[in-house]
Amino acid sequence: MAEASRMSTTTIILLVVAALVVIPLLAMGGGMMGGGFGMFGGGMFLWPLLLIGLGVLVFYGLSGRDGSRSSDSALETLRARYARGEISDEEFEERKQTLESKDR
Repeated sequence: MAEASRMSTTTIILLVVAALVVIPLLAMGGGMMGGGFGMFGGGMFLWPLLLIGLGVLVFYGLSGRDGSRSSDSALETLRARYARGEISDEEFEERKQTLESKDR
């Protein structure tokens, strides 16, 4: 689970760095002769898309929507049921192994 979190953090950092490099290049004109329309060409429409995409990536990266939270809560529920005596030792181990195999 920590490896997936580290990978998503690395992905977000790389995307931010790439955006910081690409966005100024899209906004540049062609010098005194124009050479392009800069922000009034396709770059004008690319800004909002890049900002929205970056926001979505950050949201999903920080909210942990990779499924790790749901399996953790399932394991917590299983432990609580075992602590209350609702399930036997064998049933606890069997269900725990099932949950851990789904994590991988």
